[in-house]
Amino acid sequence: KIASLQETSQDVTKQLKDTWKQLQNAKDELVAVREECEHENAALLSNIRQLNREMGLYTLIVDSYIPQEYQELIQHHALWDEETQEWHLHAIAYTGNNMRREE
Repeated sequence: KIASLQETSQDVTKQLKDTWKQLQNAKDELVAVREECEHENAALLSNIRQLNREMGLYTLIVDSYIPQEYQELIQHHALWDEETQEWHLHAIAYTGNNMRREE
């Protein structure tokens, strides 16, 4: 009977050690995933800041060269195409340099 209890004790101890190793591995993996998420979030935040700077520059350029009334006119006539993921203006082919005569 004592040998049976010792074997059972050894089996339970082995299972406990295996479970403990699994827990430690899960904790290590959790730490790694958290670090990866933190790095990804930092990269995304940096990207957002860069895009905000670029947008500010583009807005400054547009505001400097295109009068507000024309900006509103362009915004009113611009259409977003979901398929191509681009903005389109109707009849743009008939404007500006596109209408120059070919010589």
